[in-house]
Amino acid sequence: MKLIISLFLVFALLTGCQPSGWFGGSSSDENSITGDVALKVGEFYDIEGVYRVIIGDIQDSRCPSDVNCIVAGQARVAVLVMALDTQETTTFSLSTDAMGEQGDRAQFGPYTLVLTNLLPYPISTQSVSSKDYSVHFHLFKSHES
Repeated sequence: MKLIISLFLVFALLTGCQPSGWFGGSSSDENSITGDVALKVGEFYDIEGVYRVIIGDIQDSRCPSDVNCIVAGQARVAVLVMALDTQETTTFSLSTDAMGEQGDRAQFGPYTLVLTNLLPYPISTQSVSSKDYSVHFHLFKSHES
């Protein structure tokens, strides 16, 4: 099933299909090179007309907030980055293990996406569908010399 979803997402990227975006119901192309971005599974964010960032699969095994666990667990987020000129796609797997001051990051071209949060945090009495997650990043562009 995950393979089918992943193939659908890649097909949607390559054909220019535009799923609803987190920002006002469509994709976001604010051309902001520094700032915070929040996306849900299947949504995308265009960066300066050069790259498209899309959220793929989310795997969440974090310890629920209302349970005492020996191990905290982790969540992984598949982030697909497509160069819009060549349609070449790279997939990054970012983990909540490295979140915090440095965060887990995806670097492509002069850009860096830092995973800052994945919401909602699990609760033992509630199940969360992948479409309900919100992935939060900080985006910045390296200084060009």
